[in-house]
Amino acid sequence: MFRFTITSKDNVLLSYWERNAPLFEERYEALQYCYREGFKTSVSIEPCLDLPNVSALVSTISPFVTENIWIGIMKSVRLRVAVTTEEDKAMVTELLRAQSRDNVLRIYDALKDNEKILWKDSIKAIVEQQIKKGKR
Repeated sequence: MFRFTITSKDNVLLSYWERNAPLFEERYEALQYCYREGFKTSVSIEPCLDLPNVSALVSTISPFVTENIWIGIMKSVRLRVAVTTEEDKAMVTELLRAQSRDNVLRIYDALKDNEKILWKDSIKAIVEQQIKKGKR
């Protein structure tokens, strides 16, 4: 089985967060190739770099995924990312806004019935917290 890390379709985000890594198109082509050649395939969308658009990413990759699609958010952003430039500040601010509790719950609700989706602990914790509060 081949598991691909495809964290966004947005090459600007990929180029910033995953410097020197392949752009979306190359990862997507590799996924399609492995699928066509008969290999089992899986995708990890962790950390999800573009949570508001993850449903579109899932729709794009799903036809070529034979196993699971893992989705998770970046944990401990402020501890992991050195903010030394205005670009860093803007990217961290946007990432934190995008992976807010409300956005995570919105995406969870949109994709929870997709049989291929598996949720990483970072998302499970947010959903479980809402369940404990009686809001799910």
